[in-house]
Amino acid sequence: MSLDPGASAKSKENDDEKLHSCQKASQRYSKMFIVGRELCFLLLIVFTTYASFNSNIGSAPAPAPFFPQGSLVADYFRGELEAALVRASEGDISFIMYYAPWDADSQAARRHFDTAATQHYQQVYFAGINCWQPKSDCRKTLDKIQQFPKLVAYITHETGVEYRGPRDHRYMSAFLEGIMRPLHRVHGQADLVNLRSAYNVVVVAYLNFQGMRGGTPYRAMYETALKFLERDVRQEIAFAVVTSFKTTVEMGVDRSPCIKLYLWNETLDYPGHFSADQLTDWVTSRLHQVSLWLSPPGVKSLTLAPYVTQGPALVMFTPLENFVMYDMLREVGLEYYNCNNSSEISQLAQNISNFVSERISRARRTSLSCQSRSLDYAPTVQVLNNVWIN
Repeated sequence: MSLDPGASAKSKENDDEKLHSCQKASQRYSKMFIVGRELCFLLLIVFTTYASFNSNIGSAPAPAPFFPQGSLVADYFRGELEAALVRASEGDISFIMYYAPWDADSQAARRHFDTAATQHYQQVYFAGINCWQPKSDCRKTLDKIQQFPKLVAYITHETGVEYRGPRDHRYMSAFLEGIMRPLHRVHGQADLVNLRSAYNVVVVAYLNFQGMRGGTPYRAMYETALKFLERDVRQEIAFAVVTSFKTTVEMGVDRSPCIKLYLWNETLDYPGHFSADQLTDWVTSRLHQVSLWLSPPGVKSLTLAPYVTQGPALVMFTPLENFVMYDMLREVGLEYYNCNNSSEISQLAQNISNFVSERISRARRTSLSCQSRSLDYAPTVQVLNNVWIN
């Protein structure tokens, strides 16, 4: 180590100069980094703006017919909503399918919707509207459709009734039958017994028609029946009317108008005003039954949880169309819950048993009739020799 004070001061001065130079270089690099970052940000904005004005996204494909040629469904594949609704308003009832042509569910429902049209085209106007087509009337007006297809039945001077059942033509046909005839007419006690055998719940309005008008009570029943077509997918609730005061008295009811709710173990009188909204809420809040349909959505869900976590439960897995097995389950449920040996409940169970037997017999007769017809119309086959002529 040098002991010279001059040399020590000179060394210290050199160290200070080196430190100052390093600080200046560091500041220069920091400024360059900041400037570079700002330039990158500005370039990013420029390129983003340029890309937005020069989009490479292709236009939507040209619309094409969705339903097959010769279909009884009027296909508005360009999304002409206004034209479709104007045409639908010319008839009493119309059934419209709002679809997206690329949607798998829409494609699966197409065949069943077309089949339903072949069965009901004389009473119902069928139309399909492409509600996905960009810039179309339907896309602009009904932009909140969350899932395709959406099926809605329209009745003249009424609000639309959405179909929420299975995408199966048999259930669509049953839904349309309910739209065309939402109310059953009861002519006597036997009709009521048949309805209670066929349905879990029956709502009956006892009215005294004046000419062709049923008044406010009839209107309330009619609108309520339509509301339940949306809620009651399996149509387990029947709505009926008695239009004659004489029949009302014969059935043991001493006043008119009135509405009664027939459940499996009790009969309730409607206490409110004749309003569709109030009647709908009242029926919904009073419902209880020994069996019911469940339709899991096909993915993991808690549909069964409320029924299997509270205690023992009997679950029957059956195809949608097997109503005979479901009626047998209803009969078993009535007999199981009839702890007091009520004669009325026992009679109801017996009526259901008879109803099931009749349906089975009718199905067998139909099957035999179809087999005999196929044999009667079997084509005659003639075998010829030397058919090859060259």
